[in-house]
Amino acid sequence: MTAPQPPFAPQAPHHNAWQQFHAWQQHQAQVAAESSRRLANAALFCGFLGFFLFGIVLGPVAFALGLTASNRLAVGQPGKTEASVAMVFGVIDVVAFFVLAAIIL
Repeated sequence: MTAPQPPFAPQAPHHNAWQQFHAWQQHQAQVAAESSRRLANAALFCGFLGFFLFGIVLGPVAFALGLTASNRLAVGQPGKTEASVAMVFGVIDVVAFFVLAAIIL
């Protein structure tokens, strides 16, 4: 017959818990940065598509998504430039819509 097992696992040294916590924080930061890069790419896509279709709708969407991604990303991180370009595209989309509306009407 085997000896009964303790109801809980033995405790790891205290410093190991901090190492695991630090690794978890780094992983969360990487996940957040990847999410923000994807958001910047979506904003860039909306801004570019707004040149051709529904600029009055996609322009503000591109600007808002670009602003959100830009605020989440630090200076120099990949995706920061795409977010800034998307904001510019969004403004151009809206201005172009009103210019074309004034010319046509």
